[in-house]
Amino acid sequence: MSLRKTITLLCSLIMLTAILLSDMTIFLFYRRSVRNEALQAACIETTRIEEAFASYQSQLSALPGSDYLPSAQEAKYFFKTNREDLTILAINGREIFNRTDLSAAEITAGNAVAFDRYQYYETALSGTPYVAFRTTVSGAVSMLHLYDMSVPRRKLLRLAAVMVSISAIVILLAILLLRRLLMRAFQPMEALSAQARAIADGAYDRRAEIVRRDEVGQLAADFNQMADAVQTHIRAVEDSEQRKTMFMGSLTHELKTPLTAMSGYAQTLRAVLLSPEDTETALRYIDSESRRLDRLAKQMMRLLELDQETPLQMEDIPAETLIADAITTCTPHANSKQITLRKCGAEGILRCDRDLMTDVIINLIDNAIRASREGESIEISAKDGVLTVADHGCGIPEAEITRITEPFYMVDKSRSRKSGGAGLGLAIVSAILRQHGITLEIESKVGSGTRMNLHFVDIALNT
Repeated sequence: MSLRKTITLLCSLIMLTAILLSDMTIFLFYRRSVRNEALQAACIETTRIEEAFASYQSQLSALPGSDYLPSAQEAKYFFKTNREDLTILAINGREIFNRTDLSAAEITAGNAVAFDRYQYYETALSGTPYVAFRTTVSGAVSMLHLYDMSVPRRKLLRLAAVMVSISAIVILLAILLLRRLLMRAFQPMEALSAQARAIADGAYDRRAEIVRRDEVGQLAADFNQMADAVQTHIRAVEDSEQRKTMFMGSLTHELKTPLTAMSGYAQTLRAVLLSPEDTETALRYIDSESRRLDRLAKQMMRLLELDQETPLQMEDIPAETLIADAITTCTPHANSKQITLRKCGAEGILRCDRDLMTDVIINLIDNAIRASREGESIEISAKDGVLTVADHGCGIPEAEITRITEPFYMVDKSRSRKSGGAGLGLAIVSAILRQHGITLEIESKVGSGTRMNLHFVDIALNT
């Protein structure tokens, strides 16, 4: 059973129970009121008969020679002329007037019930309910007066019919209204379910329409937020898979070229007797490419370690110390190209992992050396929490700036390979900076040089 039908059935049962309890309460109070009203009318009528008979008796007692106690014929005459057909009259316990189908003994066989100053008995004549009020009208004259109780019963039956009809109409209208409200309430949820199925089938751009500002609308908004997160995650996974594919393709390419050359030289050395000069050239090339592959393997291992989110050993390091360590390491490479490394101020204390941040600065200086021409200079500085490595080399095209941190991406592949680069340096830099929460800003212009700015978060300037 669907949730909508379950709610409708449950609400209908609760409503039916509430209406039945209300109707029963109203019916019981009304029944008591109507019965008391009928009994009160019977009581009044019995009193009227008593008073009429007492007046009749007074008239008889005023006649000369009359006995105070009326005779049976006189009493019967009174009740006949007053058309008291449902009255039983007895003198000294003997019935002298009775036009009912029951005797006084039969009527009074049950338990008497007190009401006002009378006692009454419940009985029935030809299936019609009656109450018989018993009273002594005068001396030895007693009377049972029967009062018809079918009128209150008909009132109760009419009330019951009206209440049942009204209750049925109310329940029917309530069910129709509830059904309509539930249809309106569940329509956005059904649309939401359809969007969820569409997303499950691969349509990640589908979203739920927010047409209400209640809980259902909030649910649709939360669903859209979740769908956005799922789509973002899926795009990230797809991008990651694409990057991995490109990474593996680039790695294969980077390995294939030197391995092919090394294999060719090795086969030549085995199959052909070369001159000492050619043999030396072949061995020198094999040695050079072997060292290049060794560097590539070490860079790959370094990049994989960084991707594992290795815990950082954070400490406060003077910017001057970091720059000095990096310059000391890079000076031989710079001297080989007659390039000058200049420290242009180093202010403040930077919070970082010393070894990793030194690697970052070394990689940036190494890239700057490759991009520079002989006789140029490279400036390294730190001020106000920004560490900068600036060169005056060939620069980077604007369209390439956003991609140079990708693994194996090289702006000038021929120049990079010639200088021993594999396109992993800035990828390693990007991974280290990402772990530190440091922002890399690249300012470059083709032919004028490049500035690599590292914006640190945690800094303490020297006073």
